[in-house]
Amino acid sequence: MVPSRNGNRLRIPPRLVHWGIDALYTGLVAVLPLYALARVISDPKTRSRWRAYLRDLPTRFGARKPRASKGPCVWVHGVSVGEVKAAARLVEAIEDTIPGVEVVITVTTDTGNRVARKRYPHHRIEFYPPDLSWIVHDALDALKPDLMILVESEFWPNFLFAAAQRDLPVVLVNGKMSERSAQRFGTLGGLSRALLGSLEKVCVQMPLYAERFLRVGVEPDRVHVTGNMKFDNIPIKQDEERGDYFGHLVGADSGMPIVVAGSTHPGEERAMARMHRSMRDDGIVYRLVIAPRHPARADRVEAEIRREGGTVRRRSAMTPESELEADDIVLLDTVGELEM
Repeated sequence: MVPSRNGNRLRIPPRLVHWGIDALYTGLVAVLPLYALARVISDPKTRSRWRAYLRDLPTRFGARKPRASKGPCVWVHGVSVGEVKAAARLVEAIEDTIPGVEVVITVTTDTGNRVARKRYPHHRIEFYPPDLSWIVHDALDALKPDLMILVESEFWPNFLFAAAQRDLPVVLVNGKMSERSAQRFGTLGGLSRALLGSLEKVCVQMPLYAERFLRVGVEPDRVHVTGNMKFDNIPIKQDEERGDYFGHLVGADSGMPIVVAGSTHPGEERAMARMHRSMRDDGIVYRLVIAPRHPARADRVEAEIRREGGTVRRRSAMTPESELEADDIVLLDTVGELEM
């Protein structure tokens, strides 16, 4: 039987579970190439992601080097940039609390990897193992973690079942679950309860997320509302030098109001540009800074803004000597500067 840390057990031998999940992934690989190819051709964001993924293929799927240290190990996983940054104070607290601990950081995305290497220069940074049973077991054998921490979400069945087999405690921090995900987990019945039941603790951002985890079968004594960890990383005293530098770039030192549309998705940028044009026509002038959730969409976002009559200045092409016109919209096409 597949073990579950809260007593829920899936009455199928673990090996059969792994084989079944691997077979499902293999089937998806067999039927999805045409769809993936169409997306790569038509969508620049998808194309950019695939280029990065293929470049990192050997490190994602290759054998992992065993840890050199024999001391305790905590494995912290965050999907991308937001999760990597959210974990910063937690990583510091772990290292302050556990003598000799090694904290290993894993990520899923290429941008997350770049930010993690910059944010944690003295840590082992790797890509999260693809959820194929032999790759998952290889990663667990190499790292031999004493604790696994997932930031926000990332519930891969092979990994969670393998962790449960090894009696490896897995904790979710800064957790969240959308209504759509809750409905999907609900359709899985016992499989869902066994999968999420392998989580030792579920620490979520707000009561709404707690209710959803309870609804899909996580025991109440394992669910805790702890707030949003991203607030833990807001410095009490901002980096004034960096802030002043960026403020100068976008014209804040001229007294012009600044409106920042951060982490935007398709359609939102065009709406912001339309509002900017409308208010400009009414005599209200302000600097609009748009930061797409995925910087790879920058070309498309620029085209959308121009369709609304906006003029665009890309952050990547700006220097302290750049002079902006009053109507220019700044497109933040870089990674790691939005918090400024």
